[in-house]
Amino acid sequence: MSILYRAVWSDKVMTEPAVALDELRLRVAAWAQEVPEPTRLVEGQTDLDLSQGRHRTIVYRAVTSDAVEFTVRDQVPDDMTEWMTTIRVALDESRVHILVENSMESDDFARRVSIGRPRIVRELLAASQKPCIGGSVLLTAPQAIPAEGIGILADILADPHRGLPVIVCSEPGGSHDGSWLTTATRIAARSEGIAVVMTLDKDAVTLFKKEFGDLAIWGGGVRVYAPVPVEPDGDGWRHRYYLRSRLEVAPQATIDRIVYSVAQLSTRRRVPDVFRVFTEQSGVPAGALDDMVPAALLDEAREQWEFEMDLALEEHSELQKELARAHGHLARLKDELLSEGLTDLLWGTQHEVDTSIPDDVQDTSEAVLAAQTYLSKWLALPESAARELADIDTAPTAFAWGNNTWRGLRALAAYAEDRAGGWDKGGFWEWCASGPLLGWPATTKKLSMTESESVQNNDKLRRTRVFKVDSAVNESNEITMLAHLKVSEGGGNLAPRIYFHDDTGGTTGMVHVGFIGPHHLVPNKSAN
Repeated sequence: MSILYRAVWSDKVMTEPAVALDELRLRVAAWAQEVPEPTRLVEGQTDLDLSQGRHRTIVYRAVTSDAVEFTVRDQVPDDMTEWMTTIRVALDESRVHILVENSMESDDFARRVSIGRPRIVRELLAASQKPCIGGSVLLTAPQAIPAEGIGILADILADPHRGLPVIVCSEPGGSHDGSWLTTATRIAARSEGIAVVMTLDKDAVTLFKKEFGDLAIWGGGVRVYAPVPVEPDGDGWRHRYYLRSRLEVAPQATIDRIVYSVAQLSTRRRVPDVFRVFTEQSGVPAGALDDMVPAALLDEAREQWEFEMDLALEEHSELQKELARAHGHLARLKDELLSEGLTDLLWGTQHEVDTSIPDDVQDTSEAVLAAQTYLSKWLALPESAARELADIDTAPTAFAWGNNTWRGLRALAAYAEDRAGGWDKGGFWEWCASGPLLGWPATTKKLSMTESESVQNNDKLRRTRVFKVDSAVNESNEITMLAHLKVSEGGGNLAPRIYFHDDTGGTTGMVHVGFIGPHHLVPNKSAN
């Protein structure tokens, strides 16, 4: 089972411990049985047939008089996926401690999963007085922060004991339809129990930006502040932001991305020691799996992890070489500029400005949008090229994949520009191999200018490489594209690919991108 969501909190016990535990049992029973007046659960297994043909198995275990566990498994007919919700409740002298985990396993590896809090979390939080984790109080709705409250928000973000991510939603500038508040509410509902959502109106946004500078969020954007102390002059890479333009173009996918990011953080949270009783009493060492996994599956998983690690190490080494060469080039360029007395030019271009091409992006969808905005003179990238990016944008490696995609698209555009400027020593591979500043690695692991014979000779596989193109290139508005960038060697069938057609010597003088999406949409025999 893969854990997708983990909420942990504690609350004051306002009644006798036995009474409090009994109330929680009834709430869990009502949720599990989906009825307002539930039958009391008895220890052991209970099987239920629910609406829409769903089958639910409930296992209730009383570990001690002060600790109970509920394991709920859901299956749907003809569905290859099983969901499991685990609820653990432990009482000590004055507090009740609750853990809720949502897990999933499936035979459908390409299945898209929409992550959000289980409904039982809302039920249990509603019964709590002041639920908290670490130094963070759990909220069940967005909290509006006025301009005079920015100091409080700053203190919350800087608190080293903060146990939850803080998601800040900003009001757009100018006139708008107020949908930003709806977005904040949707994010809060799905991230309930694992994050705190706060909203800033225009006045609050102004003061927040003045206080935090580039670490703030504004213009209708959303920023996720990781549970580490946030200082105005700190690093921003830990705290992901999502522009208003992304929310307007792809609202559902962007909200999915935000919720997925905090859900991933929640699964890494250490389970408090108070819950050790559940593993100790069962005779299983703390931290061990609840269900035994066959050795063959573990061996297979280990081989895959080792393969992924080898690929990552190799790619890291190549990036180190590229970085060293870039530093050397930059140092030589700096010396030449200084010798010519062009100090202002050197330091004036150190940072990107609002009108310049961005240095980085948040994910692959933003890379596509940036390419359409900034690279359109040399790169043709129609809307039809971006395919099923939601899963890529919500993967743990979304940031790395997005910036590798952005690098690849910039390389294709730079190649077209150099070709127009007179470079004529070959095609894209030769250009990359010549070591240009914005080049792409000219290695078979990262770049392929054609496909294998097994793909070209297979009609079914070859048809997956037929993409839309400008009619100036082909009157049919379609063309077979075999050349492609391999954004990532690891990542399996989800790893992004970029297929392109080189028309720099043709009518348009551009590179045309026909496909950006997961590898499983352009399969080969080895992938199958």
